[in-house]
Amino acid sequence: DALAKKKSTESAYEIERLLKRVIDESIAGNKKAKATTTLYTMAIDGWAKSGDKVAAKRAQDILHLMQTEHLNGNKLVKPDEHTYTSVIAAWAKSNIKGAADRAEKIIEMMENNGVKPNTASLNAVLDAWAKSGEAHAAERSEQILLLMLGRKDLQPDTISFNVVINAWAKSGERGAAMRASNILEDMHARHEAGHVNMKPNVVSFTTVLDAWAKSGERIAADKAEEILQRMVSLYKKGNKDVKPNTKTYNAVINTWANSGKKGAAEKAEAILSKMIVQPNTINFNAVIDAWAKSREKGAAQRAEMILKQMVTLYKAGNERVKPNERCFNTVISACAYTSGEREEKTKAFIIAFSVFNDLRESKDYGSPNSITYGTFLKACAYLMPPESEQNGRVISAVFNQCCRDGQVSEKVLIFLREAATPQVYINVLGLTDVDDPVNVIDLVPLEWKCNVRETRQYEPR
Repeated sequence: DALAKKKSTESAYEIERLLKRVIDESIAGNKKAKATTTLYTMAIDGWAKSGDKVAAKRAQDILHLMQTEHLNGNKLVKPDEHTYTSVIAAWAKSNIKGAADRAEKIIEMMENNGVKPNTASLNAVLDAWAKSGEAHAAERSEQILLLMLGRKDLQPDTISFNVVINAWAKSGERGAAMRASNILEDMHARHEAGHVNMKPNVVSFTTVLDAWAKSGERIAADKAEEILQRMVSLYKKGNKDVKPNTKTYNAVINTWANSGKKGAAEKAEAILSKMIVQPNTINFNAVIDAWAKSREKGAAQRAEMILKQMVTLYKAGNERVKPNERCFNTVISACAYTSGEREEKTKAFIIAFSVFNDLRESKDYGSPNSITYGTFLKACAYLMPPESEQNGRVISAVFNQCCRDGQVSEKVLIFLREAATPQVYINVLGLTDVDDPVNVIDLVPLEWKCNVRETRQYEPR
């Protein structure tokens, strides 16, 4: 049992070795050695939980061995619903092309062998489609859900609905958010009609919110806020299963941040202030990001205020809102996209410079990474007069520090070229000509780029 609970390739191999040893001893005449359905299923389950790239094939091979043993007259070994479901789960987690079709074929195999599929079996198939990434995955998962609804002996549960909602949320298809919303409404109506196993929970609502956040539709932000308000209302009336959590709020904040609507950042900040659960670093940074994407007057100042609020709360003992490099980088990004008169840009640059130095001197919040340097150089390019002597000094000093930190990435070099005059660019890189060579990154010493671990965080839309 202890081995079966572990989720590793090593434990899967160990259970399979145990199974083989029992089989070998039984063949050798040891009457106490009996490879039962339970032991075979444990071996399959071990592979299903391992996440290994060969897990699905190993699980299928063990199932085939079981079926052969049973056909040969071994009454102790007969695959049951748990056995088949574990094989389906292995295919669902495999990330192999065609895995969802293979999972569906296991259901056919079950029925052909006289084993009745249960809700868990079909949920595993739904999960296989949701994770498949195939073009028609969401549509197929919804078709299976409808088939389940049409069978009195195989009714879906909350998990079934949630998996299909997730399939639509991940699909990227046009209209996916509305399809996810419609499934949620159907789920709610069926629960209200007395189907107790179909009760929507926080996962149901949050996944629909995630679908709207990814949709890019003009109505997305308003829809998301409407759903959030409904969740809060239901929770206040006693439905604890739909209490919004930090992921719920983050989905709504991100929907506003990506909406492009006037006043979206204000909306995002208002949601943060009204959270009925303790916000975390991710929630705060999502609001900073909303200001960075807003391009509104004063966005840099508002972003900085939120970062300062985080620092104050953290220093007062709130570990949940500890700022990290991403928070500092996002404030610098808010500064970089400041438009307007020279005075406004100068104020934004002062904030960017201050936040950059705060991170560089910090012992608690991390240290500047390639994104920090790239974003700060972008701020230099957009906010400082290109020919000013101060601009050249700042850019040279920052880039030299970036080299010492081993954080020179391709993006850093792109923004360096945008920010620096041709002469400063040539000097800091040791080139003879501004156009030599095209792929500067190839000539950069290894120690200048040895610590680059770049993730996507550059461009507010």
